[in-house]
Amino acid sequence: MSVRSAVRAAAPAAAIFLLAGCLLALAYYHDNKYLSPPPYGADGVLDLTDADLGRPVPLVDGWLLSVDGAPAAEAFIGQYSNFSFAPGGTSAFGSAVYELELRYDGDAPERALMLYDLLRNDEEIYRLMMYGIEGDMYTIDENGYLVRPEGFDSATDGCTFNFWWGRNDDLGLRTADRDWEAIDKLYAYGQIVFDLSGIQMYLDNISNVYNTYMPRIVFGLMEDPEAYVAEFRQQLQNAGIETCMEEVQKQLDAVYGDKK
Repeated sequence: MSVRSAVRAAAPAAAIFLLAGCLLALAYYHDNKYLSPPPYGADGVLDLTDADLGRPVPLVDGWLLSVDGAPAAEAFIGQYSNFSFAPGGTSAFGSAVYELELRYDGDAPERALMLYDLLRNDEEIYRLMMYGIEGDMYTIDENGYLVRPEGFDSATDGCTFNFWWGRNDDLGLRTADRDWEAIDKLYAYGQIVFDLSGIQMYLDNISNVYNTYMPRIVFGLMEDPEAYVAEFRQQLQNAGIETCMEEVQKQLDAVYGDKK
């Protein structure tokens, strides 16, 4: 094959590589989180202004990283290839906590509530925070229950946002490894809010009796335990414990009837 023929044969491939290189270069300079303009996080805080609300802001810099309970140190995303290189890290594996506080100081403070609304009420975002990436960290079976992949270790494979204060049972998933029928029977009794206004005086008396007798019972500081416990029970009766139990049962019956 002549040189000219070889060049002609290689030209299409070279053009493809050149085009791909140009696209990668454009992406690197125009869509690269490490080259994005301010704001940048620092010491676990990222300050946002009105100018930042209309564009994506990569959360790269300023994170506080704590590996296996070690003191937190500032880091950026991608700084460490594994935990052994991070401050306090002794192994490539383990658990870590990343913290970054987003602060907004501008003319639209309601934006903070809009963010909270997304975190709590958007199904995709809520489940991403609570359970991780669907299809990778969990799947949903035919009964709608969450199933972790085989070999999944929550200590090394999971993520935790401590989002209990934003819990949304309408979007949450039940795990397939629990007996939810039995749990639902117990949970029903956690839905009542007792009205204690009519028995508060008795409850105060019971609390005083408990605080008087129980420390000595716990530490065995009595000569005759049986007699002392009998005296304790009598004092509870005198304080009105039966009245309190009757009132609580009355309110339970009013809500649940004879439900067992």
